[in-house]
Amino acid sequence: MGDERRGLVFARFIVKNFPKAHNILEVASGKGQVARRLANKKLSVTAIEAHPRLEGRAHKRIAYKKGWFTSESDIQPPDLIVGMHPDESTSEIVMYAVKHSIPFAVVPCCVKGRH
Repeated sequence: MGDERRGLVFARFIVKNFPKAHNILEVASGKGQVARRLANKKLSVTAIEAHPRLEGRAHKRIAYKKGWFTSESDIQPPDLIVGMHPDESTSEIVMYAVKHSIPFAVVPCCVKGRH
């Protein structure tokens, strides 16, 4: 169990450091805490989670997708891709961002990528 404030701090970091990002992809969204905080700042967020825990948390500015994210995922490139503890998706986020020349922000806890 992590500090519940980390999502708030990460969302503030994103808003402050990426002011031109209006369409954000959040990978491994978990309970959607970061996505929700960004959406509450009037940003559009696509939240991807393999095992969603988002039931009852609908938000008009968040599109929820179930599944695994990879650097080969067929998703319209966003303005920014982010991940808070995305575990196995950490390297996938970096590879996707490099492939599509978009900025990214990741707060990893561990890195278990395929590269």
